[in-house]
Amino acid sequence: MNQQFYPEGISRRKVNTPRFMKGLLMLFFIAVGTVSFGQISGTKTVGVGGGETYATLTAAFADIQTQTLNGNIILELTGNYDGTVEPSYPVNAPTSGIGTFTVSVRPTAAGRVIQGNSTGIINLSSTKNITIDGRVWTAGVPGLVADLKIVNDNVTTGYAVRFANDAVSNTLNYCAIQGGSSDITSGVILFSNGASTGNSNNTISYCVITDAGNGFPANAILSVGTTAFPNANNTITENSIANFFGAAITSAGINLAGNNNAWTITNNSFYQTGSRTVTASVTSSAISIAGTLGTTGIAGTTGLTGNNYTVTGNYIGGSAASNVGTWTYNNGASTNIGMRFFGINITAGNTIASKIFDNKIGNINGTTGATANPVFAGIILQNGSFNVGAIPNYIAPGV
Repeated sequence: MNQQFYPEGISRRKVNTPRFMKGLLMLFFIAVGTVSFGQISGTKTVGVGGGETYATLTAAFADIQTQTLNGNIILELTGNYDGTVEPSYPVNAPTSGIGTFTVSVRPTAAGRVIQGNSTGIINLSSTKNITIDGRVWTAGVPGLVADLKIVNDNVTTGYAVRFANDAVSNTLNYCAIQGGSSDITSGVILFSNGASTGNSNNTISYCVITDAGNGFPANAILSVGTTAFPNANNTITENSIANFFGAAITSAGINLAGNNNAWTITNNSFYQTGSRTVTASVTSSAISIAGTLGTTGIAGTTGLTGNNYTVTGNYIGGSAASNVGTWTYNNGASTNIGMRFFGINITAGNTIASKIFDNKIGNINGTTGATANPVFAGIILQNGSFNVGAIPNYIAPGV
């Protein structure tokens, strides 16, 4: 009889190799979960020196476009993030790869700044579902004030943030956005041309929009849409909009200069932190809708005027938010420079009435020695259909 001997501890049971390998693979996938190669989501960090996921916001946006998202993504700007050394400006948001998901950008440390001297700083072109929230977030809980700064130091031309080429459903929230461009065709925040739908359904809320300390912007917010694809249904709410001014050019806090429709402008404060002196007969407005981009005045537009605007609950005047202090406006006692100030100046369509009520205009001190027809008007409704009766507007004496 033949007898087989096996070393101690070795089983004589035949191993089924294919079944054995299948078991190992099953254990592997149980351990690591479902893997989606080439896609990203979750919370990522941005900065240098602390083991962050990305060194720059430029790199993070580029990775989203390359890899695409398989879920919402949060990009946290850490205390190591330095937005003054992005590879180039503007920082271009992803034009694809987001799908139905969202991209959130937010700081986790105070004092973060995205800043440069360029034609633009943040370019939201052909993008969607991006939120830049400037509050400092700690363990997933937001702070209470606008902390993240987005600054363009270019005083000749250039924007801090631009919406272009069908940017839709994007949000700027609790950011300090600054610029000083004297270019009347630009703004601290610029809504420009649309490609097939317009730049629409975007929101700017709880931001401080003002100068960068080296010159005054002609427009704090400017929108010039495309005739076939107007910029529509955008919301500007609960912001402080200050120090828009041009001594010899037209200036405005919000300037919807043609090819816009159905914007909501509510509960904002418009003010000047110092005295302003004009050197030419120009017009300054807190809110101008359907005005011409001209150097000396606002007199209608050749583009679509739009319908169904909502302009309610805004404060215009003062040297701080909510009409606190005094907005001082003068022409240096000149006898030949006519000043024109309009709190709200609107040319709209007749299809759907625009709502203009509960706005508070006051604490504006205008002085002039001119005989050239100076004009100070709280509200001018030039053309269109309007509803002004729901809650009365308040215009203080002397404005």
